[in-house]
Amino acid sequence: MTKKNINLKKSKKTSFNNNKIISKNITQSDWFWIISILILTFISFYPSLKCNFTSWDDPLYITENDLIKNLTFENIKNIFSTKQSVALNYHPFTVLSFALEYHFSKLNPLHYHFLNLIIHLANTFLVFIFIFRLSNGKLFVGLFVSVFFGIHPMHVESVTWISERKDVLYTFFFIVSLIIYLKYTATMKTKFLIISFIFFIFSVLSKAMAVVLPLTMILIDYYQTRKLTTKTILEKIPFLIISLLFGLLAINIQSKEAIASYETFTLIQRICFGFFGFFTYIWKMILPINLSSFYPYPIAESKIAYPTIFYLPVLSGMLLFVFIVLLSIIKPAKMKLITFGIGFYFVTIVFVLQFLSVGQVIMADRYSYIPYIGLLFPLGILLNNYIEKKIFYKKQIILLTIGIVLIFSYLTHERTKVWENTETLWTNVINQYPYPPWTIEIAYVGRGKYYAEVKNELEKALRDFNTLVLMKTKNPSVYNNLGNIYGVKGQEFERLGDTTKAKEIYNKSIEYYAKSLLIDSKAKNTYVNRATAYIYMKNYELAIADFTMALQLDPQNLNIIEKRAYIYYILKRWKEAGNDYDILISNISDKTYMFQYRGFSKMKLGMYKEAIIDFNITIEKEPQNGAVYYYLSQCYNYLNDNSSALYNLNKAIQFGYQVDSRYINLLHDNS
Repeated sequence: MTKKNINLKKSKKTSFNNNKIISKNITQSDWFWIISILILTFISFYPSLKCNFTSWDDPLYITENDLIKNLTFENIKNIFSTKQSVALNYHPFTVLSFALEYHFSKLNPLHYHFLNLIIHLANTFLVFIFIFRLSNGKLFVGLFVSVFFGIHPMHVESVTWISERKDVLYTFFFIVSLIIYLKYTATMKTKFLIISFIFFIFSVLSKAMAVVLPLTMILIDYYQTRKLTTKTILEKIPFLIISLLFGLLAINIQSKEAIASYETFTLIQRICFGFFGFFTYIWKMILPINLSSFYPYPIAESKIAYPTIFYLPVLSGMLLFVFIVLLSIIKPAKMKLITFGIGFYFVTIVFVLQFLSVGQVIMADRYSYIPYIGLLFPLGILLNNYIEKKIFYKKQIILLTIGIVLIFSYLTHERTKVWENTETLWTNVINQYPYPPWTIEIAYVGRGKYYAEVKNELEKALRDFNTLVLMKTKNPSVYNNLGNIYGVKGQEFERLGDTTKAKEIYNKSIEYYAKSLLIDSKAKNTYVNRATAYIYMKNYELAIADFTMALQLDPQNLNIIEKRAYIYYILKRWKEAGNDYDILISNISDKTYMFQYRGFSKMKLGMYKEAIIDFNITIEKEPQNGAVYYYLSQCYNYLNDNSSALYNLNKAIQFGYQVDSRYINLLHDNS
């Protein structure tokens, strides 16, 4: 960067007029640096465009999310309904963005990654505008904050993880709202406050984390030395009301599962976790190494004891707080910048510092996305002031900054490759946090399922799940997946003709399903999986029992009813089969075979007229189904309608159905 382009000597003045910012405009030469930052950011995240969906939340948000599968008015209403949540979050704008993408590109991961990256580039530009105006037109500060925001390795998770669309989207509206708020403080025109409020609503509709925006506004007032008056309080009231409403909604939704109960961790442990996160995020901003997509809680050394490292930050945090308060009292003018920066960082990250334990991680890279702006801003100001005032080392400082930027850019470029697929994602986590002292079941389960279900590498899957068994896991999913794997292996031996080995493997599958159900007796899918194993073992009565248990847990599950109906059918339990097909046909009318099976069941029960109705429906959809013509012939024969019986018999023969000659002779003798 040259001195001319960076405008280090205040060649264009800015001033405060009644504490309102009057910003200089961005010059044509400034755009060179802005565009360069955006290009560098794009290059840093380019590998993300080659990444696929992963098993972590992507099925919940996209690949298996029925909410995004159509754009009807009714479905859009469901997306915005507060009764709906995706992954225990209420973020309708985010879900709607996925629905729009699904409408145009279905499940092409490139399009989802590309839009995430485009929004991140927009956010990088918006951060420049926000900091440029907040710093009264200091170009270096705007460039410094925006470039590190754009290329920081800690931001890979927010951008490259498709499900974290909510992060980049809420940030977009969040920063726009703050930029417009700065416009309001500069002009005091109410229209800007209203527009800022609208974008704030857009932000909380994208992610509940945006509820802290009013607090950042108060910090901006403090930094701009706006007086605390009735007006400055009243103008924040609408923002605070929205924050309260969306905050309560988020707590209500997440309390169902995401928020850990107070028995899980003690108050002291929660405080320790919070301070640990507070300082670790700062450390990783400076030295972004050993990053992980999952930072697990440690295994306690006893019921109340954790490794010492989790207790040290508490004292450091208290000392830092006292230090800032004292200096703010002694030298308020000089401390304003530091207080604003740390305050901005704290209020935008406080709700994920695990004082109130949410989710399975002690910290997460994605939580740093907005908060780092608060830490980078004072650093940028201090560097800018030094460069402006000092004679020596200007070029060295600028070159050092550029060097760090390039190193961070490279780290980001490499970090995005971790998200290439489920295997690379969870392998990285396992490498970062080997057991013990960390509990990372989610990584082994995620990778094991990927090996089993996607790659069909059953031995690798077994190694991952058996690792968890050796850890004495109490996760029912582990045993359920082991049951699935042994079920597949049993089928392989059966295909090879080794029925003895197949039976042995199937029994092992049943054993693991039983262990899973001992831990969680309400696991519907485990009952269904065990029933399927019983079917392969030809133990149909036990299969029916498991399907029935699953239906007690989920009575409206048509998929389970369909499976049970077929088992009833092959067992010739015609009444039960007919009852299940009644339920299915009343809800699904486009599966022709259901009418055929129900018709056959009714025929066996002597309900010939009802059976004829079902068979005729089948014929309408499958006019060359010889078997159904034969069944029709039999029904008419039982009803003593010989001409109709003979007509349908001839149709059955015409379409290749093999008929016993004795039945043919019988009908001809009666004609």
